[in-house]
Amino acid sequence: MARSRWIAPVLVAAVFLAACGEGETGASTSTTVPDTATTTSSTTSSIAASSSTTPSTTTPSSTSTTASTTTSLTPPGAAVAASSSCVLGWWDGEWHSVADDDWIEPPAVAGQRLQAATVNGVRDARLVELHPYEDIGSPAWSLEVDPPLDSGVWTGGSWNPVPHIVEISSDSPQAYIDQTAQLMGRRGYPNAPIELAQVIRTDLEGDGVHEVIVAARHPGAASYLREEGVFSLIFLRRVIEGEVETAILHDSVFEAGDVGLATSVESAEVAAVADLNGDGVMEIVIDGSGYEWYWSEVFEYVDDDLGPVSRMLCGGGV
Repeated sequence: MARSRWIAPVLVAAVFLAACGEGETGASTSTTVPDTATTTSSTTSSIAASSSTTPSTTTPSSTSTTASTTTSLTPPGAAVAASSSCVLGWWDGEWHSVADDDWIEPPAVAGQRLQAATVNGVRDARLVELHPYEDIGSPAWSLEVDPPLDSGVWTGGSWNPVPHIVEISSDSPQAYIDQTAQLMGRRGYPNAPIELAQVIRTDLEGDGVHEVIVAARHPGAASYLREEGVFSLIFLRRVIEGEVETAILHDSVFEAGDVGLATSVESAEVAAVADLNGDGVMEIVIDGSGYEWYWSEVFEYVDDDLGPVSRMLCGGGV
């Protein structure tokens, strides 16, 4: 059963609300953004400071992506989705995941055209072959695609996989660093060093209410540093009924008891924000890895009560 991922507001929520008010009105639509940060110069701005659903083309620190419709082919009765590492599952009116007990071989056809969505853009490719993994104890598959994909998600759908704004920033707004510190304080590590790997502003449902996705981590997380307090964290921020709400998508911390064990923190980033089933609502795709394993997971934003819900998951060892 799906359950809510929203957590109680942290202390900095009031600061965010005071900064952005109850919403900002653009030229043709009302847009609500969850967070704002102080602009430090005339050429840089917070990723959440824009009040328009149209990406800015004048901010050098931001990159925006909205894809055009392609002529990809849809498999009969289904749309397969795969990350750069493994086949996640498919949609045929409901989600089917490699993690489900009823998982069967996905309906992928060699030669089929696919669309690849990443946080930086969309492109086409051709499916070469579906490869089964036979040595990890559970059924799993990967796609051989030409050209290959380093990070992102493949979809067999013929619809536009990025129908709404996806805007990334190279800035590190202090508001999101403070937010991360508050969340890590709840885990018992209020003074953990923090770097922002990603700050993504998007509109998952195309309703003018913008979400902000933050991927934050300890500087040693990407290299699997085995020290207490090393962490990797991804959270979603959204204004709901005038309140800034936070949902945790990924949370991995190297605890004191982990020292000496054959494990590591699971470092993760957002691989794509894309519509995987053609309903006009974009899903969030996360890629993660540990010292000797990897995984990908898809979250669907259901509604303001449940928030993001995990729908598909795949992974394996290296």
